[in-house]
Amino acid sequence: ATTEQESEFAVLDKRNYTRIMRAEDLSRIAVYADFLQSCRGFKGWARSAILRVAYVMRSEERNKNEELLKQGEKCREVYFIKSGQVKLIYEMDHLLRETTEQNKGDHSKDDNLITNSSSSSSSN
Repeated sequence: ATTEQESEFAVLDKRNYTRIMRAEDLSRIAVYADFLQSCRGFKGWARSAILRVAYVMRSEERNKNEELLKQGEKCREVYFIKSGQVKLIYEMDHLLRETTEQNKGDHSKDDNLITNSSSSSSSN
């Protein structure tokens, strides 16, 4: 690269960039790990095990009425409801059933976790 005219740059070298990004990553991982530790399904897990799960988590926002999964589809992800509400609609004994799950700030119950691949769900 060659400057076409006299120029001024703000420069961040690779070592410092990596250090800053690592600190940002560690902060994100700690937030997820704290959230997981508050969920009943992770009670008794070692912090190191929770950190390994938290490392691969990501946050997603979904629009109202956006479908997450259809009944019968293979479930490839686990959804934790951090905020908002999800409606589960499923067929059972040839009848359509519906239930609503929402995050009430209490992660000690498993109802903040959507994992069942036999349910259809859409967000509200």
